[in-house]
Amino acid sequence: MRSFARHMEALEISPTLYSILVLIDANPDCRQSDLSQALDMHPPNLVERVGLLVQRGLVVRKRDANDGRAHMLELSSAGRAFMDKLRIAHDAHIADLRERLGPAAYDGLMALTEPNGPGRS
Repeated sequence: MRSFARHMEALEISPTLYSILVLIDANPDCRQSDLSQALDMHPPNLVERVGLLVQRGLVVRKRDANDGRAHMLELSSAGRAFMDKLRIAHDAHIADLRERLGPAAYDGLMALTEPNGPGRS
């Protein structure tokens, strides 16, 4: 967590905000309710954090044409440019972890996160 914080500090991004941006980037026009479920986050907490990203000009919130009560999310043009900066910071964070742990330990740790990783069928 310290490595992540150090690499993301200049971008003023927390792990939660990073996760939200990555998911919106991968799923343009996703609904806030779907994002809330994907992150296992209470909707009011998500709305607050998405609001921060909207205020920063990184995310655009729009009404779902099929359901006026629902909001869909997408990255703004500034948000897409910001994602490039996040990717660079994330790559530096991963490189830092690989260096600290060593390639074999890092690869072993990452194998544990794979759906069919060691000990999983």
